[in-house]
Amino acid sequence: MPALHPKPFKVDIAEEELELLKKKLQLVRLPTGNIESTCGEDNGITVGFIEEVVKYWLEEYNWELEQLKLNEFSQFKVTIELEEWGLFDIHFIHERSEGEDGIPLIYLHGWPGNFTEVTKILEPLRSAGHHVVAPSLPGFGFSSHTTKQGFKNWHSAELLHRLMTGLGYEQYVVAGGDWGAMIASSMVRLHPENIQSVHLTNVFVKPPEDGNKLEYSDFEKRSLEIMNWFQKGQAGYGQIQSTKPRTLGFAMHDSPVGMLAWMADKLQMW
Repeated sequence: MPALHPKPFKVDIAEEELELLKKKLQLVRLPTGNIESTCGEDNGITVGFIEEVVKYWLEEYNWELEQLKLNEFSQFKVTIELEEWGLFDIHFIHERSEGEDGIPLIYLHGWPGNFTEVTKILEPLRSAGHHVVAPSLPGFGFSSHTTKQGFKNWHSAELLHRLMTGLGYEQYVVAGGDWGAMIASSMVRLHPENIQSVHLTNVFVKPPEDGNKLEYSDFEKRSLEIMNWFQKGQAGYGQIQSTKPRTLGFAMHDSPVGMLAWMADKLQMW
């Protein structure tokens, strides 16, 4: 991979975008009546919760301060080409340890997360001797997205491998959670000779293909019960996002409260 030449990046949200956000929050129309008593609190996020967070968002949350905090980190953008998929602008944090012999580590966030997941552990990682790269995954945050159908997690994996080698890290370790774990797994399968170690918070496995019946421990049986509960009553978001993402995308793009409700429901339940 040829050497990359990243350009420094600062988060800078236009004032007109912030004013539009404020207007949309002020004009929000929430359901009236005691719908929790008729639907039950397990049917999704509650009106009371949304009212509370919108009030906080309008009256207390300080984006300017958060933007200043984010810009304390060394952020960059770089353009990487991926054959028939074209050019991608990849945004990332890049913080080096004090020692030149530090171990390169790429940290991959999940959904509904973003690159800021790394900020709480960035200093401990650097202190432990890691040069840390934390990208916004393709299609997330400040990284660009594909314009073609069929882009899979292994395409993201190849892009991010090229990011690491383009930064001069021929040997590195990778850590990831959720969607980032799937991409990390693909990076290992694609480039095992480059990756020294991998850390996953999600491990995805399938039953044996030979049809043999497995014997489970009590702990594994309880875990399977929880997984079955999750799949039956909590995984609908995954079905619609994997089949009709564009339909859902209109609400996510236009309504900050719609996005708040969708994301908060997952974060509260998890």
